[in-house]
Amino acid sequence: REEFSSAIGYEIEKYIPFKASETQYDFQILREDITKGDSELMSVLLVAVKQPEIYQILRIFQNADLQVGLVDISAFALANSVEYLHPEIKQIPIGFLDMGAESTTFGILSRGDPIFIRDIPFGGTDIMRVLKRKLNLESDSSLTTLKNSPNPSPEYQEAVESALATFAKELKLSLSYYLDRVTGAEPIECLFI
Repeated sequence: REEFSSAIGYEIEKYIPFKASETQYDFQILREDITKGDSELMSVLLVAVKQPEIYQILRIFQNADLQVGLVDISAFALANSVEYLHPEIKQIPIGFLDMGAESTTFGILSRGDPIFIRDIPFGGTDIMRVLKRKLNLESDSSLTTLKNSPNPSPEYQEAVESALATFAKELKLSLSYYLDRVTGAEPIECLFI
């Protein structure tokens, strides 16, 4: 880990979209025994965040005279929650989806280790936009009234299905990428939404 830690400092800019000097990062070595042709490889999980973003969050706690012991990304917090509530899943590859307003996080854990995480640029606001456009709605209040109706119209259902079809394509792409590109990838046996 110490050798890799010093090496990643020089190599990190190949894998992140900003300068290493502007980031806080951490990593976890997932597998060290990967052989590909004549090469020996390792699988590494790398997490990086721009310093101003993390400092902005830390300032909130410092202003409240609180000490921060750990900063984690939401995908890992969700994965930890799923594992805590369902410890038996550490034995199988599982997936999880966390749909937010602007994006959805899709992740895969294998035997408790995160091996694939992707933010899909699709969220609840995308569904709302499709509904407004397809149903010619002017305001959010008319959409809320329609949504709370006990019997949604066929047009409403069709619009929601249309929006979710776009999301399903992105999810299929993610699964295909995972199965084709991640060494030792196994199909997921359970999906938490």
